[in-house]
Amino acid sequence: MKKILSLLIALMLFAVSCSDKNSSITDSNTLESNTSEEEMIQLPEKSGLSTELTISTSKTINGAYGGTLSLFGTYISLKGKLVVISANLQIPQNAFSGIKTITMKADDKFAALYFSPGMVFSKSLTLNSTFTGLDLSNLGLFGSTVDFYFFDDCGHKYPVAKESKTINLLTGTLTVKNAKIDHFSRYGWGR
Repeated sequence: MKKILSLLIALMLFAVSCSDKNSSITDSNTLESNTSEEEMIQLPEKSGLSTELTISTSKTINGAYGGTLSLFGTYISLKGKLVVISANLQIPQNAFSGIKTITMKADDKFAALYFSPGMVFSKSLTLNSTFTGLDLSNLGLFGSTVDFYFFDDCGHKYPVAKESKTINLLTGTLTVKNAKIDHFSRYGWGR
């Protein structure tokens, strides 16, 4: 119940903050800052052979039983590097009621995932995701300012609770392990 109340408060703050772009809350569990596209980690541009590729998956899930949604896709970048995107979403029993068709889609431009339909959950879902083949050369020595976030429609980012994150600058890999998803929207990497 506390989790739902916290989420409702965060959504109300979201609605208020959208009307005033200059406001921000800096509590680590709520709104962190305004986010521009420059703060999101970009995917390498696709080669001409990969321009039509959309990486997504959908599955009908009964909320009483839960289930798993897995996504995997690859493409070749303009620089000839293989880019790999994989994700696994675990939906526990009774996280929502009814039967829903859940969609997970990789963003075309950023190291991010979209989830639909818009839903709030009574139990956290768990996301494991890896993006490999990215150009992370502009992140500094260790990429310490990079984290996994929920990005709202107003350009704000919220930190996501997770077991761990891994940033490998040599392989261009970003991995999040056991990220807690309490509602559907866009989740991804930023700084």
